[in-house]
Amino acid sequence: MQRALFASSPLAILELDARGAISAVNAAASDLLGYDRADLSGKRAQIVFADARTYDRLENEHFNIPDGMTEGRFTARYRTRNSRVFDGETVAVRAAGQGAYGTGTLFFIRDVTAELSLKAKLEASDIQLRAALASANEGAFSLNLVTRLGSTRGFINEFLGIISADATISLERWLEITAPEDRERLSHAIETLRTHPTQSLDIVFKAQRADGEWRWLHMRGKVTEFTREGHALRISGVVADTTERQALEDKLAARERQLADAIESGSSGVWEMDPVNRRVTPIGPIRAMLGLDDEPQEINSKTWLDSIHKDDRAEMTRQVQGLADGSRDMLEAEYRLWDARTDSWTWLRSRGSVKADSGNRVAAGVLVDITERKLLERKLVETERLMREGLEGANDGAWSLDIERGQLRISGLLSRLLEREDGSTVSLDDWFALLPTDAEPIARGRFGRFTGQTRDEPSAGASHSLGRFRVIGPDSSEVWLQSRGRIVEWTSDGRAARAAGIVSNITEERRLERALAESDRRLREALLAAGEGAWRINLKTRVAEVSAIIAAMMGLPAGDARVTYDDWEERVHRDDLDLARASFEALRAGERDSIDVVFRYQSEADGWIRVHNRGRVSERDKDGRPSFATGFVADISERLSTQEALADREQQLFQAVTAAALGTWRIDLVARTIDLRGTIVAELFGADETRTIPLDEWRERIHPADMAGVDASVAHILTTCDVQADDQYRLRDLNGDYVWHRSTGRIIERADDGRAIAASGVLWNIDATRRLESMMTEERARFERIYRATPAMMHTIDNDGFIVEVSDFWLTHLGYKRAEVIGRRSVDFLDPESRKRAVEVELPKLFRVGENINTPYRFIRKTGEPIDVLLSSFLERDSEGKPLRSYAILTDVSELRAINEQLERTNRELDRFATVASHDLQEPLRKVAAFSSLVKRRYSDKLDEDGVRSLDFLADAAQRMQRLINELLSYSKLSSQPLNLATVDTGALVNEITDQLETAITENKARITARELPVIESDRVLLTQILQNLISNAVKYRGDADPEISLSARETETGWCFTVADNGIGLDMRFAEKIFAPFQRLHTREQYEGTGIGLAVVRQAVERLGGTIRVESEPEKGARFIFDLPNTPPKPRGDTS
Repeated sequence: MQRALFASSPLAILELDARGAISAVNAAASDLLGYDRADLSGKRAQIVFADARTYDRLENEHFNIPDGMTEGRFTARYRTRNSRVFDGETVAVRAAGQGAYGTGTLFFIRDVTAELSLKAKLEASDIQLRAALASANEGAFSLNLVTRLGSTRGFINEFLGIISADATISLERWLEITAPEDRERLSHAIETLRTHPTQSLDIVFKAQRADGEWRWLHMRGKVTEFTREGHALRISGVVADTTERQALEDKLAARERQLADAIESGSSGVWEMDPVNRRVTPIGPIRAMLGLDDEPQEINSKTWLDSIHKDDRAEMTRQVQGLADGSRDMLEAEYRLWDARTDSWTWLRSRGSVKADSGNRVAAGVLVDITERKLLERKLVETERLMREGLEGANDGAWSLDIERGQLRISGLLSRLLEREDGSTVSLDDWFALLPTDAEPIARGRFGRFTGQTRDEPSAGASHSLGRFRVIGPDSSEVWLQSRGRIVEWTSDGRAARAAGIVSNITEERRLERALAESDRRLREALLAAGEGAWRINLKTRVAEVSAIIAAMMGLPAGDARVTYDDWEERVHRDDLDLARASFEALRAGERDSIDVVFRYQSEADGWIRVHNRGRVSERDKDGRPSFATGFVADISERLSTQEALADREQQLFQAVTAAALGTWRIDLVARTIDLRGTIVAELFGADETRTIPLDEWRERIHPADMAGVDASVAHILTTCDVQADDQYRLRDLNGDYVWHRSTGRIIERADDGRAIAASGVLWNIDATRRLESMMTEERARFERIYRATPAMMHTIDNDGFIVEVSDFWLTHLGYKRAEVIGRRSVDFLDPESRKRAVEVELPKLFRVGENINTPYRFIRKTGEPIDVLLSSFLERDSEGKPLRSYAILTDVSELRAINEQLERTNRELDRFATVASHDLQEPLRKVAAFSSLVKRRYSDKLDEDGVRSLDFLADAAQRMQRLINELLSYSKLSSQPLNLATVDTGALVNEITDQLETAITENKARITARELPVIESDRVLLTQILQNLISNAVKYRGDADPEISLSARETETGWCFTVADNGIGLDMRFAEKIFAPFQRLHTREQYEGTGIGLAVVRQAVERLGGTIRVESEPEKGARFIFDLPNTPPKPRGDTS
């Protein structure tokens, strides 16, 4: 009998002896594998496996038959004689052998290839849909059912407000945050696993997040650890936030309830019909809908059918005909009926059947108004379309991995990246080929996680993140992807067989993350600079830990500190004390979870300030009462002042916006009317703020020249979905004038066939703006005309250094045509030395500082001739401070440079002449002085009194002439000698000068005072000449009183202003300029000795240092000599830059 069952079994059966050789096959096995019995008899079983190694592994594992058992199961891939590979679900059974080889094995094989393929497709589709709709927030948990303590990781800790990555919480803590209505259900589900450990935990419940928001959570898990007695010990699983999905399900359920309510409450009457005579008796509201009197009556079925919409009439006529000819017994149809009550179409659902009544066939049924349901269905279709487009536009892809074969089945995004058809199968190597070299090992490792998984692991079947990685797309661009997946199929021995998941394109997300990280970095720096202080307080002991900033406010030593709340409260302003105290006490009592108050506080360093104190309960005790709170304190005094100023500005802005002439419009394309609202109505019609007019009348108000553009825009939005119109056109106002307006809007309602029904938008007056734009266009054109026609060399460059505009004089002067210049770099027209300096120094300085003043360059004319110019430019920036363009004006200084060089040569010749002339003049004077002294010494006794006096005059004149020549020589050298700039302490310099003039100062009983004179950068020799001459003159030109001389200095925006004041004889301001000229004196030599060159030397020295000098005086009231010296020393003479 067993042999008969063996031969007739529909399952393929192979009999193997103890050596693994095939000893027998049944007919089903021969048909399935394509081999005759003789072909297989005596052959090793590897011959029928797709991979011989699979058989070797199974044989080593005793074909998954546990010890002490006779049966094992596995799924393997087999190969037929014609090389077809299929998946075979196999039951291996130990059987006593017939020969000398001992116990053998029977294989019962069932081809499950089609089942597995269908299962893979369904699971891949399910995973893709779940990944698109479910939240990515998941966290793992493990709960000991004995101790009722568990560990949490990831999302759960964030949900509970726990900072650490891993945490330990109790089951009671879980139940505390669970909504009261779900608490008992969650507890029961967990307790059930104690008595039914083989069941799974799968429950959705509502819980309160740490920030107080209620969220829907989905908890899934199973028993993963047992006691020695076999009782459930530990549950492991995951928790996911499914709030968004739950909200969608609630919304759809509400929609379904609305539809059900609409059907239940929408009865529009009943009907009876004689199918043979086609006479209908309407009962209830249907009579009024058909325009009939409210009394029993019969009508012809044609009357009913004529009231049905033409698009629905054919189907209804067919069903009525079927009732009449007996081909059908049921009527069920939905159609639109013209409702005489409202003169509009009403959707009805008609259901009925034929019943025998006294041998006659009578049809009867009910009518339900389904207009609202149809409207909801239309909205639901639109919602589903938007959802479908959203999913299609999400740029995702799905994959299914055959772990044993290492092959991926791909669709969506992956198909596009690999340039394959949806549903194609590729190897993992094909996939890894997309990855950069450095990313391939990481990706292989992540996919390798699936290989070693077994069904017994706690996380078996859980979703895993495969991380983020880069791939190279078909266009060689870098694409960032993120993938998740899980094991969806196991082998009979519990090993992972197939995994599936999704891949999402996160390239834009990565870009946003980098931007967010940069923004976060700047935000952290800003918060640090804002000087916020942190606190953490024990709500029971009222002792707080505060950061250094708060400690400084309280006048405590630098660093963090421990204080009591009472210490902190002592500094709160008494008028704000109740507010601060009430918020704190409410926090302690559990009446609120957070505080956010502003009050005045007496800071140790800054006095009374306004602080913003915000925080929340961060920990609770086992009874749920608040135990600790954490928060921040910030000094917002300056911010509040700014906010008050901004509030004033915003109020002004609100008043300005309120006063603006705005209006709204809505066009009914069926009734061809336009509804206008707002102040724009009064502007156009001089009436109320609401008016409805025919659309044709509105079109008549549009300027004829603008009508074509308006019609084109209207036609575009009528034929294109989700497009906004934005038009500008002129409207005739109340006075008959055409005024520019701007209108924006879109189609807001369409019929079932897609025709536009209504449009809506806004309208506002832009006449002033259009006039301003016209004026600005004219001004720009005028500026360009002036720019080009100005008789000066000017050019404009963009932020890359390319010339975008140039004046006609620039072109004429350099000999180029405009087309030869526009679009070229400005440095292309410089000689090599100037070009190098411009690129390396001057242009970077321009973009950094914003201007260049009198920068020397050498330009090259088209003829090759060089010209020297001084270039001054300024940089224009946009609203964000980025460079837009630079405007430059060039001055040709070639001739000036040549004149300066000639002047230098002349000055050098004059210097040589002065030196030679002084030598040649002084030699005769020395001889005159020497011989006059000799004659006087030898012959004074022989000369009369007039002769001796004449010799004295001669000697004195020679000495004065020699002194005059020396001073004249010094004056001439002063203008050409090089500057020797150094740091000069002017106070110490004045002390040195007074020491040199000590004799004159003592003889004249002069008193000199100097007040806080500065240290400056200057030429010590020139500064000495200035101060020494001014102090000497102040001593010399004294009045009757003892000289009082004061020196002072004050800093200005450009340098220092020095003043030397005295109480001497003063002067008439008519001679204020004359005294600074060489050899100009206001007094005779007999009154005040001197050459008249001293103040000329002073002016020369001051101007040599780049300064100016002036005098303020009145006769007999002293004089004040004031000279200014700049911070920046002058450049050497002849340097035109």
